Amino acid sequence: MVKRYENGVMTQREVLKLLKSGAYTVDLEAGTVNGRNGKPLKTYRNNDDGDEGKYFFVALYDAGTGKRKDIAVHRLVWMVGNNRTIPRDFEIHHHNGDTEDNAFNNLFALSPIDHSKLHGRGLIATEEDVPF
Repeated sequence: MVKRYENGVMTQREVLKLLKSGAYTVDLEAGTVNGRNGKPLKTYRNNDDGDEGKYFFVALYDAGTGKRKDIAVHRLVWMVGNNRTIPRDFEIHHHNGDTEDNAFNNLFALSPIDHSKLHGRGLIATEEDVPF
């Protein structure tokens, strides 16, 4: 799903800055994103047939810049929990295999090669097995 935004799309750094401003909050235990009013944001699933169809997304908006960002909830939760952007080309893995469980303690950042090895061999990762 490609969305075009008149004022542009936020970078990961801009997303973290927006969250630090209090515009949105992230519940790391529940793996949810909330608005200023404390209510969870509406999530949606991408309609594509690929992997993105199995993940929840939220739409963020920065009123100050007019920029927007559609982002997978699990990626946003990992970023907030680690207070950093996701390393370039890394993927976020759901430790228990449940893509609906976006709790921070269920998410790990892996290189694409390590992520495919993990899924391809049916291995079960421990915290010591993953770099982030």
